[in-house]
Amino acid sequence: MRALGLISLLFVAAPAFAQQNNWTIDRVSGVAVMDEVSPLVFRVGNAAGSRNTIESFTIGIPTTPYDIDGATPPPGWEASSIDRRNRRVTFRAVGACTAGTKGLKPGQSANFEVRVVGRSEEHTSELQSPCN
Repeated sequence: MRALGLISLLFVAAPAFAQQNNWTIDRVSGVAVMDEVSPLVFRVGNAAGSRNTIESFTIGIPTTPYDIDGATPPPGWEASSIDRRNRRVTFRAVGACTAGTKGLKPGQSANFEVRVVGRSEEHTSELQSPCN
């Protein structure tokens, strides 16, 4: 077994969102095990001083040496896209493109699970507009 090392973290956000908001992502639990499905849990947080709600984001895992098996979002969220080829999972707040505020409001956080097979050295993430 080898613990997932978070060597590199990259959130790519729209310029307006990035200038007015602060958010975090931390690995809460899990290790990537060769030839076994391994759950990795990440806590995504929207800082209290942020001006916007996080409605969608992508967690990307390096292309080698493992694959994404699936994902489990918290209540009120969905894994809207699981791109196994590029090793990316996009999480989206359910109803994000309808009236009302959905997602992680300023000061809130939630755990998101990505299941992998193999080993990992790093992950990347990016925030996106959920309605594009």
